Amino acid sequence: NFHEASKNVRGVPQPTSAAAASLNANPGAGVPGATASRPVRRNDALQTVDLPPADLGAAGLGAQIGRRRSRRRFGPEAVSLQDLSTLLHSGYGVTALAGSPAPHPNARSVPSGGGLYPLEIFVAARNVDGLEQGLYHYDPHRGSLEVVRHEDIHAALGEILNDMP
Repeated sequence: NFHEASKNVRGVPQPTSAAAASLNANPGAGVPGATASRPVRRNDALQTVDLPPADLGAAGLGAQIGRRRSRRRFGPEAVSLQDLSTLLHSGYGVTALAGSPAPHPNARSVPSGGGLYPLEIFVAARNVDGLEQGLYHYDPHRGSLEVVRHEDIHAALGEILNDMP
């Protein structure tokens, strides 16, 4: 139901299926918090942390890609909440909202076949200014993080990821 109801096909009125109509009529069905116009998980019972607006800066794409490096060891400096917000928005954020004049409402910063956007982004925060250690779920429509757990989960993640830091 979730993916069927979240299709975004040009020229086809929304919702187009019984699954989409069912999901809109009964938001508790399928993925919690999902609707045909907002294909994202959401748990309204969780505490949220609002993110500052993304700061995309003036650097060109080529310059940004040229400076990108993979790291396995990290310095002691904390990541700012602003930088985390910009990273999340750039990687999976909403760039056009429903009702806007954009040709694709609810468009994101990445492509997705049929407008399904099946990924859910989680942040394992360890050293972020203004954010407690823990596990968070990114809600791109609200520009916020849902608090999943307030605890250091890196030991458990290290086991899963073969002890990568």
